[in-house]
Amino acid sequence: LDQDEEYAYRARILVMDKAELLEEMVSFQQERSRVGSLTRPMMIRGKHLFQALEEKAETQELRLLARSYRRHLDHEISARRRAPEG
Repeated sequence: LDQDEEYAYRARILVMDKAELLEEMVSFQQERSRVGSLTRPMMIRGKHLFQALEEKAETQELRLLARSYRRHLDHEISARRRAPEG
């Protein structure tokens, strides 16, 4: 996921309503299950998705769930940046 793709995805996510965001979350989880692990592009997309869900959540439970996923992805992205190549 290059920077332009990241910005395009973020822009698309920001205009989605709550139902579309939930559909995107289901799609994200299905892709993760199909691939078997989180790729770096998936982590970046997920970070933006779950941040948008957290901001648009109407219930405390959804807000907490989205925040938990986003923090997990932030941690994974940071860990991969620190890990030596190879």
